[in-house]
Amino acid sequence: MRTSVYSIDGRSYRFSPLVFDSMFGHGVESATKMRQLADSMHVSVSSIKDWHRGVHAPSDIGKVKDIAIWAKTELDALLIEIRDEPMEKCTERQFEALCELWNQAYDFLDLADAVDKFVWKSTDLNNVPPSLLHDVHLGDEATTGVDYGDINSSALLVQTLEAYERSLRRAALYVEGLDVYRSLCEFADIINELGFGEDDGDWVPDPDMLFDPQPEGYVAPMIAAMRKGQKLLDETKEDLLEIRNRLI
Repeated sequence: MRTSVYSIDGRSYRFSPLVFDSMFGHGVESATKMRQLADSMHVSVSSIKDWHRGVHAPSDIGKVKDIAIWAKTELDALLIEIRDEPMEKCTERQFEALCELWNQAYDFLDLADAVDKFVWKSTDLNNVPPSLLHDVHLGDEATTGVDYGDINSSALLVQTLEAYERSLRRAALYVEGLDVYRSLCEFADIINELGFGEDDGDWVPDPDMLFDPQPEGYVAPMIAAMRKGQKLLDETKEDLLEIRNRLI
């Protein structure tokens, strides 16, 4: 990946490909939005695809601003600040434990995207990534009132959150105190926020938040939480790559 570095007010930033990826959806919707963005920025669709895949980033901050305007989001949502402080030391075993947590968090974002951020009453188990499926328990509470082969979406969210928190507790033996671990602990708060709101229950996931016409500039709360999670994982990925390079 060729990385562009942007300077704003004396600080350095990189592009966040995971947040950028979240703006397109899947299938036909994704292809349509890519063409729309390419037309609005007067660049090729292949450039948009490269930014989307993380092959390389927009060449200058002006292009990132154009993306933010098109997506009706803040510029800083698309940027990761490059920290000047040296990366903390980490053993190979600690690195592996952190990578396992990062992968589990990434799989959760895949799941949330596949099931429309848990806004429907039930979820088809075929949409649950295999890496998370072994944590799903189909007891009476999780399957009451839903079709065979489905699970109550709120139960799926809670079970996924609990599984991630168990992984955090197990990994603490090796990585507690490391900055990357603290960041990955914050991801548990984002899972909770995505499903229940910032105050643990100030709103209930509702399909209308995603699919009904909304006022200009409106961002559904679960979308906002997803973007926070994607940005956090982009930031921790940069840290993990630096740790890996030091271990090689």
